[in-house]
Amino acid sequence: MMARREAFWALVGGLTMLTGCGPLSPPQYRFRMTVEVATPQGMKTGSSVYQVWAYTNTAKVLPEEHARDWGVKGEAVVIDLPTGPVFALMKTGDPLRSDLAQMSMAALDPQFKNDIVESAGRIAGRWTKARADVRREDWPVMVRFRDINDPRSVERIDPVAIGVKRVVVETTSDPVTIGIEKRLDWLKGIDGSLTRRLSAPDPTNPPFSAQINTQFFSTEISHAQRSKD
Repeated sequence: MMARREAFWALVGGLTMLTGCGPLSPPQYRFRMTVEVATPQGMKTGSSVYQVWAYTNTAKVLPEEHARDWGVKGEAVVIDLPTGPVFALMKTGDPLRSDLAQMSMAALDPQFKNDIVESAGRIAGRWTKARADVRREDWPVMVRFRDINDPRSVERIDPVAIGVKRVVVETTSDPVTIGIEKRLDWLKGIDGSLTRRLSAPDPTNPPFSAQINTQFFSTEISHAQRSKD
């Protein structure tokens, strides 16, 4: 799947250079997600910029290929709190809208009815910026580390319990956010789950760290940073 998507992005780049916003270029847009947290020291925020793409696979050949495909480029939001950094992942708590593409469409496109390609086109085609609050059910999964240098120490946290007040998305032309590996150096050495599922005492009940994927932290390190290491 990752190889196919990486090839797709290479194709998109070539088509964009050749056709601009023509029919061969799938709808894509960028948005900023900002997490606002109330603390005793005042309001703390963190944000990241993402790029969403969506297209209809008219050249579908294999049965396992999807008729529609979509994805998101970017990295988790980092919110620096007095108690340590919190990471809002590229995964939501809603199983029906599990990624940030669907989350952003549901918030930014009032007409969204799970028509992902059409919704991406509507958002991408707007001349004015759009901004909206994300509904609580669609907030991203948030985590922290007991030891920032140990991926096995990851733990899920309740956003409300730490003071999260709002999650806001807005369209933007800013570049996609990168650089999270400066905070989490071990991301460059892991591909997949933070810990091996089979290393758990009970493989049928894996620890939270085995359920969290590096792609939830960044989509860019896998084909950029790791290729350099």
